[in-house]
Amino acid sequence: MEEELRSNAEDLDFLISSAGGAFYSARLTEGIAGEIAVFEVDPSIELQTGYGPQDFKSHRNFWSEKVHPDDRDRVASERRDLFEQDYCEQEYRFRHADGSYRWMLDQMRLKRTADGTPVAVVGLYTDITERKEAEQALETAVLKATSELRQREAHLRLITDNLPVLIVYEDLDLRYSFINQTGVTWYAQPRQRIIGRSVAEVLGTESFGKVENYIERARQGFQSSFETTMTYPDGVKRDVQALYIPDRDDQGNVKGLVAMALDITDRKRAENELQSKKNELELIFNHVPTRIFYKDDSNRILRLNAPAAQSMGMTVEQIEGASSFDLFPEIAKKYHADDLEVIRSGKPKLGIIEEYLPRDSERGWVRTDKVPYTDPETGERFVFIAASDITAEKLAEEQLRAGEERYRSLYTRTPVMLHSIDADGHLLSVSDFWLERFGYSRDEVIGKPAIQLMTPESAHRSITEALPQLLRNGICKDQEYQVVTKNGEVLDILLSAVAEYDETGEFSHSMEVLTDITKRKVVERQLIQAQKMESVGQLTGGLAHDFNNLLGIVMGNLELLEQSIVDDKDATRWIKAALDAVDRGAELNRRLLAFSRRQTLQTQSVDPNPLIEGMEDLLRRTLGESIAFECRLGKQIPHVRSDPNQLESAILNLAVNARDAMPLGGRLTIETEHVDLDEDYTSRESEVAPGDYVVLSVTDSGEGIPADEIDKVFEPFFTTKDIGKGSGLGLSMVYGFIKQSGGHIRVYSEVSVGTTVRLYLPVQPSSADGNAVPAAQPLDVESGNETVLVVEDQVEVRTVAVSLLRNLGYTVVEAESGPQALLILEEDREIDLLFTDIVMPGGMDGTQVGKAARKLRPGLPVLYATGYAEAAVLREGEVKAAHNLVTKPYRRKELAQKVRQAFDENKLQRRGKVVSAPQA
Repeated sequence: MEEELRSNAEDLDFLISSAGGAFYSARLTEGIAGEIAVFEVDPSIELQTGYGPQDFKSHRNFWSEKVHPDDRDRVASERRDLFEQDYCEQEYRFRHADGSYRWMLDQMRLKRTADGTPVAVVGLYTDITERKEAEQALETAVLKATSELRQREAHLRLITDNLPVLIVYEDLDLRYSFINQTGVTWYAQPRQRIIGRSVAEVLGTESFGKVENYIERARQGFQSSFETTMTYPDGVKRDVQALYIPDRDDQGNVKGLVAMALDITDRKRAENELQSKKNELELIFNHVPTRIFYKDDSNRILRLNAPAAQSMGMTVEQIEGASSFDLFPEIAKKYHADDLEVIRSGKPKLGIIEEYLPRDSERGWVRTDKVPYTDPETGERFVFIAASDITAEKLAEEQLRAGEERYRSLYTRTPVMLHSIDADGHLLSVSDFWLERFGYSRDEVIGKPAIQLMTPESAHRSITEALPQLLRNGICKDQEYQVVTKNGEVLDILLSAVAEYDETGEFSHSMEVLTDITKRKVVERQLIQAQKMESVGQLTGGLAHDFNNLLGIVMGNLELLEQSIVDDKDATRWIKAALDAVDRGAELNRRLLAFSRRQTLQTQSVDPNPLIEGMEDLLRRTLGESIAFECRLGKQIPHVRSDPNQLESAILNLAVNARDAMPLGGRLTIETEHVDLDEDYTSRESEVAPGDYVVLSVTDSGEGIPADEIDKVFEPFFTTKDIGKGSGLGLSMVYGFIKQSGGHIRVYSEVSVGTTVRLYLPVQPSSADGNAVPAAQPLDVESGNETVLVVEDQVEVRTVAVSLLRNLGYTVVEAESGPQALLILEEDREIDLLFTDIVMPGGMDGTQVGKAARKLRPGLPVLYATGYAEAAVLREGEVKAAHNLVTKPYRRKELAQKVRQAFDENKLQRRGKVVSAPQA
C-alpha cells in the first residue's frame, strides 16, 4: 500500500511539471522487450493529434503506425534510454488525423516495482510543430546568412589571392590576422604558420627595420606610401612600392592596419636599363665621329651633337635653337633650299660628297646624308642630317686599289687552293694552285657550278648543311668533302669559307680555302682499322687464354681417365673422341691466338722460295684440277725470320680462300719479291716500319671482295662464305701471324676480277744466325722420380698438372703463387725442376718467378706453361719456345717430353761447364 501511494505521488508531481500536453499511461506487456499497451489517455490528446483516447486504445500498434517512417528506427533506438535512465524525451513526426505530419514531443517516465522490475510508463504528449517550424526557419536564415558571408569572403579571398600585390592585415600588436596568396608565396610559409605571428618574427630583423617607422605612423593614424628594397623570407630581393593604411572603428580609433606591397623589380630594372640606354645613346651621340643635327623647315637647328658643334667652331649651347641664317648667313640660303627640297619631297638624299678646305690639312671631303621626318602628332617637319669626314677614305682609295692589285697577285699565285663563289654557286675565281691540283684551265671552270666538281654525296651535304650554315653565320669551318679532278682522281678536302656581303647586306659571294687532306684521311682510316683490330685482338687473346686453361683441364683429366681404364675398349674409344674434340678446340683457339698475336712462334731463318716449292704438291691437291696453279718466285730472295709451320699454314689458308672464291675454276698465282718499303709508303700505312721485306703475293681470278667489306676481312668470324662453309678465322690467323712476325699485310680486290693478298715479311738481318733452329726431336713418354715444384694460380689447372706429373712417377710440390713458390725454394727441400705458369696475378708472373728461383738455386731447370706467349716475355729471352715452354692445352705425352727434355738439357749444361773448367 505504501509503495502504491509513493508511485501515485510521483505521477502527480510529473503531471504537474509537464502541464500543457496530453497525459497518457501505458503498461509493459512483456517486460523490457515487450510492447507498450496504452490503457489511459487524457481527452486533450484529440487536440494534439486529431484522434480520441479510444483510437489509441483500439489496438496495440496504433501509435507506432502513425510515426513517420523515416523516424521509426531512430525512435525505437532512442527508447532504449528509457529502460537505462527511467526517463526519455523524443521528438518525431506523427501523422495527424487530417493526414499531415506534426512534430510531437514525447516525454516518458518508467515505473518499476519495489524489486526494480519495469511495469508501466507514464508520459506527456505535446505538439511542438510551431516551435520546430520556427527553429527550422531560424536555422534556414542562419544558413543563408552564413552562406552569403562565406561567399563574400570567398569572393574577397579570390580577388586578393589573385592580385599580384602582397596584402596583409596587422592588429595593433603587429600580429598578422590576414595574408593573401601573394604574401604566402613571398613569405614561403603556409598561411596557418603566418597568422598570429608578429611582423618582426616573420620578416626578420633587417627587413622589419626598413618598414618599422612606416608601421608606427600607420598605428598613429597616418597613411604612408614609399618605395624600398627588401629581402623577403623566400630569399628573393625585391624592389617594392609599399602602402600602409590605418583601419579605424566606428569611433575613429585605429584598430589595425592594412599593408600592401607591389613588386616593382622589373619596372625598376626597366627604368634603370632605359636610363642606362639613354646615357649610352647620349654618349654615342656626342662621341660618334659623325656630325649629327636636325633642323625644322624654318632653318632652325633644334639639336646637334658635340662633333657637329666643334666643326662649326662653337658650343652646343650656342647653336641649339638658333637659325642658320644668323649663324652662317653666307651659305645658309644654299643649304636651306636643299633642306626644304628633302622636307617637302619626303625623299632622303644620301651620299652627298663635297670637298672642303679643313683648317689642319690642304684638302678634305665630307659625305652628307639627309633624311626627312614628320612628327605624327604635331605634323611638324624636320630634316635629319649626318655628315662624315671621308678624307681618310678618299686618300685610302688609291692605296686600296694598289692593295687590291697586290692581293689579286697573291690570290692567284699562293700555294694554296683558293676559290670564290657567287650567290648562285658559280665559280668567280680560282688560284693557280687550285688549277694545278684540279688539272683544269681557268677558262674551263670560271662560271661553272662548284658542286659539279664534288662527288654526289658531298654535293648534297654542301647544299643541305654547309650553305645554310654559311648564310646563317657568315662563316663555316673545316667541312670535309670529296672532289673529283679532271683526270678522275677523288680528293679528300677540308673546306673553310667566309661570306661577303654587298652594301645592302645581301650575300654576294664567298671566299673559300681548300686543303688537300687525302693522304691524312688514308692514314686516319688505317689507324682506326688498326685500333679496331688491336681491340678485337686483345679481347680474343684474353678469351683464348682462358679457354686454353679450360681445355687443359679437360684434356688432362681425360688422359688421366684413359690411363685408369686401359682395358675398357668402349671407354677408350669415347675418351679418344673427346680428346680429338679437345684437339680441334685447341686448333681453333690457336687461330684466335694467331689473330691476337699471342700464339707461341718457333721462329727461325726461313728461305721463302724452297718453302713454297715444297708446298706445290699439297697446294695442287687442295686447289683441284679446275684451278690452274702457277709459282712466280723471284731471284735472290733473302731469308726471313719466321715460324715455317705458321707460314705454311698462312699460305695454305690463302689458297683455300682463293679456291672457294673460284667455284667454276680459275687461276691461282703465288709470287715472291724483294722490296724496300720507304718512309713515304710506311707513313701512309699503319704498324709497318721502313726497311727490307720479302713480299709473298697470292692472287686469284675469283669473285672478288666488295669495297665495303675489304676493311672487315681480317676480323674474327667474318666470312663471305655460306653458313657452315667457313669459320671466319682463316684470314684472322694470317693477319695475327704476320703482325706478330713484325710484318705487314694488304688486300687488293675487284669484284668479278679477283683478289691479291700480299704478305710483307721482314728480311732476316745479316748478323743473325742464318741456320735453322733445330726442332726438338720427339721423345718417348718417360717417367721419372725427381721432385717438381708446380706453380699455378688456378686450382683446376694446377690439379691437372699435379695429377699428370704424379701419374708419370714424379714427386710434386704445389704452390699457388710466385711468392709461395719462393718460400718453398728457400726451405731445405729437394726440388729438381720448377714448372710454372707464365701469366699469374699478384704482381709476379712466371718469368719473374723463374729468375728469382735461379738466384736462390743456380742451375735449377725451369719449364714454363702458357695459354699464349706475350711478346714482351719472349723478348726478354727467359723463355725459348722450342725448349722450355709448353703450350696449353698440352697432352700427357707432350708434358712428359718437355719435363724430360728440361732435365736432360740441364745435365748437358752442367757437363759442358765441367769440361770447360780450367785445369789445375
